[in-house]
Amino acid sequence: MRIRALALVTFVAGCGSVVTLAPGTDSGAATAVVDSAADVPNASAVGVYPTPLERCPVAPPPLPSAATEPSVVSMVMGPAHECAVYRDGSLRCRGNNSYGQLGSGGGDEGTPTPREVAGLRGVRRVWIAGLGTTMTVHEDGTVRTWGLEPLGVLGIAEAPDRCGTLACSLRPRLVVGLSDVVSLGAGISGACALRRDGVVLCWGGVGLTRGPTPTPTAVDVGGSVRDLIEVFTSVLLRRADGTLFAGPSLLAGFGASIPPAWEIAPGVASHLCAAVSDGTIRCWGENRRSQLGIANFADPAAARVPGDPEIDCVRSVARADYHTCAVRTDGTVWCWGRNDDGESGAPAAQNDHCPGGGGNNCVARPRRVEGIDHVESVFIGTRHSCAIRTDRSVWCWGAQYGMTGRPSLPPSRADW
Repeated sequence: MRIRALALVTFVAGCGSVVTLAPGTDSGAATAVVDSAADVPNASAVGVYPTPLERCPVAPPPLPSAATEPSVVSMVMGPAHECAVYRDGSLRCRGNNSYGQLGSGGGDEGTPTPREVAGLRGVRRVWIAGLGTTMTVHEDGTVRTWGLEPLGVLGIAEAPDRCGTLACSLRPRLVVGLSDVVSLGAGISGACALRRDGVVLCWGGVGLTRGPTPTPTAVDVGGSVRDLIEVFTSVLLRRADGTLFAGPSLLAGFGASIPPAWEIAPGVASHLCAAVSDGTIRCWGENRRSQLGIANFADPAAARVPGDPEIDCVRSVARADYHTCAVRTDGTVWCWGRNDDGESGAPAAQNDHCPGGGGNNCVARPRRVEGIDHVESVFIGTRHSCAIRTDRSVWCWGAQYGMTGRPSLPPSRADW
């Protein structure tokens, strides 16, 4: 298919190619071809979008190790605290601890310094639910939870502790009835666990069982589940054939199915993004803060059809409340969406207007985060973003949960 370059929109891709698309064209559906040099200024720079994977830039050689071992392998960032999994299977957390979410055994004011969660070993991955609940999946397939307990989110029969007037657990506790778990999905007031055999068990008020359930309960989804997709209030279940299982309101916003080959970006948000096999991504859902990285829709609240933010050579993508970040094959990070605290990596003077009337604190299209390279993976949260570089060091930008008292740009090394 040839795209006639009339009333052109030009996008400069990170690979050095210039992509020219007619308005309204789905750039992922066809290769953009310019009919003549007269159609576009500097037409000699026009290239093919998406860049063929074999022509994508190659990551530079890994940097010499700059982090002491054990080093961080993955992270999660919630509204008030954050945690990191280390190579030896330990877990460290920092931030607010009003509900015992740091797992220190007491409810205190918290700490800006990462603190090891005592007694935890073999941690494979960590999740944060709502304002103050932490969850881990371990190498042996078991699950532990601690922190705030709204509507049974801890998955235990009865919360053992009190945090002020609220029920909580001040230290990690085993969730009975779960085994061979490979992944979790957490909402504000509940969670689900995916077993290796494709069976899903949910607890709390996640909306997939008949009312709140204090302990894990199997959900009949009519088939094997491939993955759990976290949104603000609940969890979407994607079956092996790509069809979705969730409450009617969620399906109305995100559609009935997602192609099985699309890799859904991890994170908790009211929008979805997925990596496609050609190195591009698709995003859909809420767009009030430009978190889709696409044009300003007539209805900025929801774009129900997956759209292309026009960034290629993508290795991985992550999403948070109102912004999105991707790592490209050359080890650079590109972000877009809300930028109130620099979480999308742009200085305040470079902000764009938000499509939902939220002022001018947004990054409208994918933009490189200057000051960081050699990136292996990116993890993003409510107000800031972090990346693990090839030297195993962790670098962050945006508001550090009030720990530094000011937004941090450009990215700086964190004390993980």
